[in-house]
Amino acid sequence: MNKGVTAIEILVVTTIAVVTTAVGLYSFPNFTQRVRVERASREMAIKIRTAQQRTLAPKQVRKADGTFAVPRGFGIYLDTSSTGNTSYKFFADMDGNNFYNIAGGDVVLETVPLPQDVTIAQLETSTLLLLNSANIVYTVPFSETKIFDGVGAPISGDSLQVKLARG
Repeated sequence: MNKGVTAIEILVVTTIAVVTTAVGLYSFPNFTQRVRVERASREMAIKIRTAQQRTLAPKQVRKADGTFAVPRGFGIYLDTSSTGNTSYKFFADMDGNNFYNIAGGDVVLETVPLPQDVTIAQLETSTLLLLNSANIVYTVPFSETKIFDGVGAPISGDSLQVKLARG
């Protein structure tokens, strides 16, 4: 009885290892993209919750003219256009109109970039209306949720689905 290993056995084991590695390497970019989208959605949910929490004990915000004022709400501005779909804005609603409006004195507290190759692909209401942009705003002092389109019109329905896309 021979206790050695044959060349065929080594070749079979090597082939299995190479095929397994190739499958893993082929799937890795897809896995990485999926993780990026999941992370971006979690971070967006946290930022929306932060906007809600900030209305419960609002602090003064520095306006563009350098003065300080207490906002009338806090919100998230989302945009699906090719120039705005790689980030979203966390803002202080200074004029109380419930939508992002720099001309009205609203202050961007943070522009939140999405991970590489992740975009805001679609904004859809519960009534299946597709929006190009949307505002999720919480008002001071009761943290009432309001959802408006990009120009400040209230949306129909009671929810907004934000779809993020990979590359």
